[in-house]
Amino acid sequence: MILADNLKTYFQLVFALRNFLKETLSLEQCKEIVKKRLEERDENFIKVVQRNIYENERSPYLKLLKHTGCEFGDFRSCVLRDGVEKTLKKLRASGVYLTYDEFKGRKEVVRDGKSFRFEQSDFNNPTLSHHLTIQTGGTSGIRTTASLSFDYYSQTGTHRALMFNIYDLWEVPFAIWFPILPGSTGIALLLQCTKAGKVPSKWFSQVDREYMRPSFKHKLRTNGLIYAGRLFGTRFPKPEYVDLNSAVKVARWIAKTIKDYYGCCVATYPSSAVRICHAAKEEGLDISGTKFIIAGEPITPVRLNEIKSAGVEVIIYYGFSEGGTVGYLCTNPSEIDEIHLLRDCLALIQHERKIQKTDLSINAFLFTSLLPAAAKILLNVEIGDYGVVLSRKCNCGFDELGYTDHIHSIRSFEKITSEGMNIANTQFIRLIEEVLPSKYGGNSTDYQILEEEDEKGLTRLYIIVSPAIGAINEKDLLSTVITELQAVNKYTFIPRIFSQADTFRIKRTHPFSTEMGKIHPLSIKRNRKN
Repeated sequence: MILADNLKTYFQLVFALRNFLKETLSLEQCKEIVKKRLEERDENFIKVVQRNIYENERSPYLKLLKHTGCEFGDFRSCVLRDGVEKTLKKLRASGVYLTYDEFKGRKEVVRDGKSFRFEQSDFNNPTLSHHLTIQTGGTSGIRTTASLSFDYYSQTGTHRALMFNIYDLWEVPFAIWFPILPGSTGIALLLQCTKAGKVPSKWFSQVDREYMRPSFKHKLRTNGLIYAGRLFGTRFPKPEYVDLNSAVKVARWIAKTIKDYYGCCVATYPSSAVRICHAAKEEGLDISGTKFIIAGEPITPVRLNEIKSAGVEVIIYYGFSEGGTVGYLCTNPSEIDEIHLLRDCLALIQHERKIQKTDLSINAFLFTSLLPAAAKILLNVEIGDYGVVLSRKCNCGFDELGYTDHIHSIRSFEKITSEGMNIANTQFIRLIEEVLPSKYGGNSTDYQILEEEDEKGLTRLYIIVSPAIGAINEKDLLSTVITELQAVNKYTFIPRIFSQADTFRIKRTHPFSTEMGKIHPLSIKRNRKN
């Protein structure tokens, strides 16, 4: 019975793919689509909320809206009178929002004495034709799933086409180095770019099938996409496994492509891009002229310089699995990670909040989905990130399209916890990417902070140091860590407590990657019982 269901899903996928591939979007079509969405933004928001929330009895947001007494007529009038963002701020003030933990189902939702408990599946788009199931990267320790349809890839393929045009990428070969299904980013790029008329030449994957252990259903869907696409005349690249320590394989492909075509573009994680650039230098490969499209991890000045030192250009885009792409790098940025918010598909407001058990306050992002085919329905949902949001004229290609809202200095407010003490993870960035490489050698991907419970259930913070660094004075390195935290942390007793509790240890091993192939400066390893 299970086999029959999987085969049915497979054939439905193939049939839907055939319709998806029948027509690509022209650049002019994409411009018109975006223009219309922006002009009708208020009306589109009303329609999405009416169909997916007010007409969906299972919607978590409907429960919150009813609790506040906001009927559909009230909501509609507010949007038409005040616009999307002002309405969202009013809803947030009345209790219609979800924190990061509430959205992940890890925490009960309590509003004015009323309690709610929601599951991840409660936020699925009820009107979506489910073609593909993807997973988040598990950065927070919890992976979540979302179902996507080809309609979604059609609606978001417009942005890929516009990005290719603005950054002059149409004529150069394009590769992706992102994981296979159920990873989300690789398949999204493959289908969105194909819809935009640019099929990737290569698909490298940081993880193979043995490591990801995809289900039979995911194997069917991956193979179905590749071979059915070829059958229908679209030569999809077959995923090629390239582990993180074999980045030289990607660097060699880039060098050859640059030589043959005088240009090249690769989409990958920032840490993977760093590895490519270092591998190219070590092997004496010329990859100058390459354009890296990077996402999935914060881009810091150190990592940006490490990538640019190879003579390549960096194009940043920001997104998250449940909401898709948020925006692309401005071509006239005032900050290194300043992106244009794709306000036709997402609305963004901010709310000031304190990081638990600290006196640090941040302006958390709350996102709302506006596209009819969005995988998850979002209404004032925190995703664990914060940053700076502003509106300005920059006279770049995105600005001319009507994307005048900018975001920069994007970071996560997830934190490292030990001995009852919390330190925001941003405080470790400089330590991992600048202080340790400068003093002990190596680069930003040779070090990492790993939070892990020992056999006694005590949380230890391991300083991961790559074996490639060579011999080091471990006592001196630990002293450097404590001194650095002492200098930047407002709670001066926290590093002392960590020191007294012997919280910090050193492990000589390669930094750990997530199952999606990302290398974060901070990593959390939980015991199974948790």
